[in-house]
Amino acid sequence: SSQLISIGCHCRSHVILSKCSKDQTFEEIKSSKNRIEEKTGRKCDLFSYPNGKSDDFNIETVEILKFLNFSSAVTTIIGANNHKSDLYQLNRLPITGQGNIASFKRTLNPISRTLRKLKNSI
Repeated sequence: SSQLISIGCHCRSHVILSKCSKDQTFEEIKSSKNRIEEKTGRKCDLFSYPNGKSDDFNIETVEILKFLNFSSAVTTIIGANNHKSDLYQLNRLPITGQGNIASFKRTLNPISRTLRKLKNSI
């Protein structure tokens, strides 16, 4: 009953949704959402794409998520989000158990992320 965490869903059998029919995609997502809601007694409106790469989902997938009243969906594409980000194609920042609070702060800092990108492009 805590409001500190939210539990979202994936899909029933971890299929790549862009390779499924519209009906199969709908059933994969709907059955996963229903199961989470039944088990937790709470609304499930957050989604995480299986594999999460840009070609693992498509516009039909997003339309189904909206129809099923999901508020947002996350990819596995590394990057920050801002007020212009598509709520159904949110990026992620990698947070691992390897760092400390200082490395966590650097990951969240947009200047540090920009410098890291520049360094990696050289």
